Amino acid sequence: MRRFKVVTILTVLVAMAATPLAHTRQPPKPRRAQEAMKRHREKTRGTVTTREALLEVLRSQGVPGGIIIPSQCDEPPRHRRPSGSSLRELLNSIVAADPQYQWRIDGGMVNLIPAGYVSTLLKVRIARFRAEHVRTPNEALGKLFDTPEVQKAMTDPAVGSRLLRGGIGYYDPNPDASGGIKTFSVSRDNVTVREALNAIAHADGRAVWVYKQGRCKGSSFFEIGFSGL
Repeated sequence: MRRFKVVTILTVLVAMAATPLAHTRQPPKPRRAQEAMKRHREKTRGTVTTREALLEVLRSQGVPGGIIIPSQCDEPPRHRRPSGSSLRELLNSIVAADPQYQWRIDGGMVNLIPAGYVSTLLKVRIARFRAEHVRTPNEALGKLFDTPEVQKAMTDPAVGSRLLRGGIGYYDPNPDASGGIKTFSVSRDNVTVREALNAIAHADGRAVWVYKQGRCKGSSFFEIGFSGL
């Protein structure tokens, strides 16, 4: 019996010692994630999505604007980077690479819109929109979502659930000493949601709004946010 106990204990100790060794043979998860990201960068090098292309162009030209992205479950296609010396040439290069889009300039604002696309939410008309002394475009966007017309529109099943993403934000660690922070205001009457987004970007002077609307796995969704230049 004593010999049996000794053998059993030795067996357990050997098994315990072998367990960490088995785990060390597998590459750690962070390393696998880094390798996957590296492969993705190599695969997509020199290409951009239409959204990325527009942001690059508007950033280089110092022009605010917006883009509508009809989205599904799939990853967005990638294209060559836009080329040209003028804003018009660069925008034409974008739509040549992705023919579903057309560009327009409304009040100095560049909008990239899929041809024939109609958004239930973006066409909603707002009687009165006010965003007073806001510090970021996304803060103004919050005021836009507070309007009764937008609140009602978001109950429409065709609009779907709102996805929350980051954008131009602001964090003030000392709010009592924030008197020098730049603010802006937006005041518009009888405007659509798209026109209100353009007004926010124009007032900020450097922002681009991104509206994504789609359906994935049987559920409708939308996303709105601002990206800086």
